[in-house]
Amino acid sequence: KLVSTVCDYLNTNYRTATLEEASAQVNLSPNYLSKIFKEKSGMGFAEYLNNVRMKKAAELLLDISYKHYEIADLNFSRAFKQYYQMTPREFRDKHVS
Repeated sequence: KLVSTVCDYLNTNYRTATLEEASAQVNLSPNYLSKIFKEKSGMGFAEYLNNVRMKKAAELLLDISYKHYEIADLNFSRAFKQYYQMTPREFRDKHVS
């Protein structure tokens, strides 16, 4: 349940979420939450948050009402390229006809 609560929080607040804020949501210290989160989910807190951010960026890129550079600014272009091995623009060009 704890991991589920944190994951829900991160999925909703992915743009601004931090370990400190997430730990406050479940009344634990940041270090303890980080340890428990990794044990229960098999993934580190920062890795999970980055995955959420990258998946949301990819989702937004499929919506052509957003400019690719607006999404890149929201979701850290360098991290996106590292995660998907392509820039946000390359991702859109490949997936949206």
